[in-house]
Amino acid sequence: MRYEAILALGLLWLPVRGVAIERFRAEKAIALLRSAGEEERHQGFDDISSRLAAGALPAAERRELITGLLAAARVEEPHYPLDSTPLLAIELLAKLKAPEAVSVLLGRVTEQFPRFVVSDLSTLPPAAQALMAIGPPAIEPILDRSGAAGEEEWSVLRSILREMKEKDAVRAAVSRRLSAGASGVELARLSSLGR
Repeated sequence: MRYEAILALGLLWLPVRGVAIERFRAEKAIALLRSAGEEERHQGFDDISSRLAAGALPAAERRELITGLLAAARVEEPHYPLDSTPLLAIELLAKLKAPEAVSVLLGRVTEQFPRFVVSDLSTLPPAAQALMAIGPPAIEPILDRSGAAGEEEWSVLRSILREMKEKDAVRAAVSRRLSAGASGVELARLSSLGR
């Protein structure tokens, strides 16, 4: 698509014809994100990040982007490269605060991917960080897993709930579960969240 652009030279404004300004296309950015090459993956990540920083997405564009990112977040490989497709997709789903991603993120909540770690909080798996960013829509699905999760998974889930910014929402959800008659492992785990 071609647009007219205006070139500013000091106080002189000159129209420039034929300058191609490419509009954002989710499909193209997702394809780059799924590339084998690290440079292409970073380009897709940067394109999507820039689009998100530009402001609210139209509903159709948001749906298309989330659908593509969910598929990318599900990609499994025997050995993940630095800044792999699923890692970058998970980070973008966190930026979008996409509640649609909760089930996919819970499925990858204990997985570590090769990446740079810059703080103690960033030692949590990427999917855990994304669930924290999503916030309240992730609380009930996390609590649903509290009784059946293995020790490693529960350790990560507990960290998510404890580190969430929405502490009142977490406390209220845990309180509702305890009042509803949680028992066994679930009762012990939910009770430990109050400490």
